[in-house]
Amino acid sequence: MKALDIDGIVCSFTDEIFIPAMNEVLGTEFVPYTVPVTDWDYTKVFGITKEQEQSVWSSHVLLMFMCIATPTIRGLKLIEDYHNNNLDYCFITSRASSIDDERSDIIKRITKLWVKSALGSDAEVYFMNAHNKHVLAKKLGVTDMFEDNPDTVRLLVNEDILVFMPVYEYNKDVGEHELIRPMENWI
Repeated sequence: MKALDIDGIVCSFTDEIFIPAMNEVLGTEFVPYTVPVTDWDYTKVFGITKEQEQSVWSSHVLLMFMCIATPTIRGLKLIEDYHNNNLDYCFITSRASSIDDERSDIIKRITKLWVKSALGSDAEVYFMNAHNKHVLAKKLGVTDMFEDNPDTVRLLVNEDILVFMPVYEYNKDVGEHELIRPMENWI
């Protein structure tokens, strides 16, 4: 089985969803696709407080941008290839753990709806903590996965799972490994 993360693979979550929502909720003026995302912690990247980040995650505006996010071209082509070759695949992704259960459920439902409507995929969507994706991948028998989180990439290769890793500012220093295939210019 093959697996894909969603954010950074089939959708640019930061640029298509979080930045526009943050601009609306907090009145910031960040321009999508111009901010070098060098860390997973949005408080560091954007200079906002945890409370401000939480208010973005809790906003209806974020949900709206999730619904209209544009899929990546390469992600769409990858899914089309999986469909055309009758390959078994799933999505293993993570969502903010700092939000309440009700909001988390809404975000998960919207994510599944987006996968079906924007990507045209009926594949299963699993939600895991970023640090536990490798456990589920191993349990599901995943042989290769598209993933961009550097910590998750390391954990996946430790499970002997081949990782296709789009190279971004925040993961460019993962290092070489026989099971990591860097993918330049993904988005």
